[in-house]
Amino acid sequence: NNQRYLIFADSDAPFYLRSTAIRLLLEPLSNYLSKVDSGTKQYIENYVLTYPKRRLVNIAVKDHINIELNGQWVDAIVSKVDASLMRVF
Repeated sequence: NNQRYLIFADSDAPFYLRSTAIRLLLEPLSNYLSKVDSGTKQYIENYVLTYPKRRLVNIAVKDHINIELNGQWVDAIVSKVDASLMRVF
């Protein structure tokens, strides 16, 4: 991941940043999680509890995958892959 950290932001959109761009968060994780929706909360809790082990997923650009969007499962096409993040449309 090119020496980057996966950041979970208030906007619910995770992204990668280098350590020089990261500032200390003075709010405990449990308090932060109370501000996000339950699906995102479960994802973040699972990610933190299982780190560094992650499920191995081989995803490539133009792959078709099912994603959850607003509580419903929809078909999506992968348009970009960045380490463990992907952009879909």
